[in-house]
Amino acid sequence: MRVFISGVNGNMGRRYRAICYHLGYQVIGADKEVSFIDQSYYISSKSIDRIIIATPTSTHLDAINIFGSTVGRPMLCEKPISQTGIVDGHNPLTMINQYKYLVDKDRIGDTYYDYWNTGGDGLYWDCINIIGMAKGKVRIGNDSPIWTCGINGQKLSIADMDKAYIAMVKDWVENPEPNHKYMEHAHTRVIELIDGLTEQKKDVLKPKSKVISILNKS
Repeated sequence: MRVFISGVNGNMGRRYRAICYHLGYQVIGADKEVSFIDQSYYISSKSIDRIIIATPTSTHLDAINIFGSTVGRPMLCEKPISQTGIVDGHNPLTMINQYKYLVDKDRIGDTYYDYWNTGGDGLYWDCINIIGMAKGKVRIGNDSPIWTCGINGQKLSIADMDKAYIAMVKDWVENPEPNHKYMEHAHTRVIELIDGLTEQKKDVLKPKSKVISILNKS
């Protein structure tokens, strides 16, 4: 199995590269210095089976649209797909969701997340899959020095996360089913939660998340 990783030398690209090596897949990759058009030409000329998009969020839609229209291989993309939730449902696309491999799908209960380290996409977008899988009340914070997370009443351990990523990639490579309906649901839920925040809460999150100011302008 030959897997092409776009953004192979970035933080998440290195994670997926290590996973693919662990699973015995051959890895070919390119970084941001190579345009998506040039990457698509290379993919089209080689026997590439799968594409993983691990570039910055702001580039996801461009990568998806270019690869989807020129290459047509199954794609696994880092989250979120975009901060607007706009996704072309015709592309063979799956958004990553490692939590799916940790949580009993039949559980119902409260969902929560609290950890100090927030990525560049902002707290709520970082938690898109936690929010997307939630069936009850949702509490999201970034104050705790200890990673704390539970989905639908099931407490999770960060120690299980690496194995969940491996299970996710293996499952997707063997059975690359698109999850457009879930992607749309998860993106919509994040936007709804952000829109529902009080102005005071938005002010608190502004230094940690550029997403809030972007959404307020739209």
